[in-house]
Amino acid sequence: MLVILFLAVDVMSNINRFGTSASVLMTYYFFYIPFVAYSMIPVSALLAMVSLISGLVRTSELVAMHSMGYGMASVLRYVLIFLVIMTGFLVWMGDVIIPLAMEKRDYIFYFEMQKRPDKFTKNKTKNIWYRTKSAIIHFENILDGENISGVNIYFVRPEWGLLRLIEAKNLSFNDKFWFLKNVELTEFMPDQESFEVQHLKTLEIPSLTELESIKMSRDATDYLSSSELWSIIKKNTEGALDTAQFKVALYSKYSFALSVLILPLLGLCTVNVNRRSGNAFLSGAIAIGIVFVYWMLYNSALSYGRAGLLPPLLAAMLIPIIAFLAIIFAIRRVLN
Repeated sequence: MLVILFLAVDVMSNINRFGTSASVLMTYYFFYIPFVAYSMIPVSALLAMVSLISGLVRTSELVAMHSMGYGMASVLRYVLIFLVIMTGFLVWMGDVIIPLAMEKRDYIFYFEMQKRPDKFTKNKTKNIWYRTKSAIIHFENILDGENISGVNIYFVRPEWGLLRLIEAKNLSFNDKFWFLKNVELTEFMPDQESFEVQHLKTLEIPSLTELESIKMSRDATDYLSSSELWSIIKKNTEGALDTAQFKVALYSKYSFALSVLILPLLGLCTVNVNRRSGNAFLSGAIAIGIVFVYWMLYNSALSYGRAGLLPPLLAAMLIPIIAFLAIIFAIRRVLN
């Protein structure tokens, strides 16, 4: 129901904004639905738990079960087992399905709907070749938005003779200059039969081509699986570069999956508020409040992690850990 409501509002909005054909819009939402469902599963689990418990309280079934010696853990045994299974399912979905679906969705959005392909941030990160008027450029690996490892620049003469070869282990850049490190510079003589080699720690040259298109934005991490993120983290670590953004993206795949277990357990706290009446409206209102507070704190912690103010692992796991401590306190002091 949550997915249908979300899509109904979004479809009406996009029809008015873009005026695209029905086939394009259907394809766009075909790839968008997995992400919407992925995002809604934890909230749905919370609402389902609250609905279940408030119903048992309202019909006095929970009281009868307690009088027969069944504790809350016994009553909800199979529900909890299912939530653990769903946690594993969300990890798999976020690592396999979502990166592919998000890439396809954004491709259609920027190419077919907005007509702005320059905004599509999914870029090839290995073995990239550029051709300019005076040089052929090869990049082995794009590490992040401002750093590249393994650079070969071939400067050619008008008659296609080789004029100069620059080989560097690392390249950082801005709008006007390229900064190369650990450079081997080979100058070829006009006869092409002799050359001179220099080894330089650093070399600064004017920008040979626009590299804005290879920059990886934070949103581009949505297209990456865990293995791809680990690979980027390893390369950045070897180059002594910042990895906080990628580590937060990696750890958040797992901490988000935990929310399908955490939110329903937090919802059990509403039982104490409604233990006698089982008021579904009040329980739902409290559940919405729990969702709002949890996601606000969770996303704030992730933002602090991306900014380097918190260690990436702590940024991803801080709010789930606090929530688990609150659940343990509630189970020991309130629900029993």
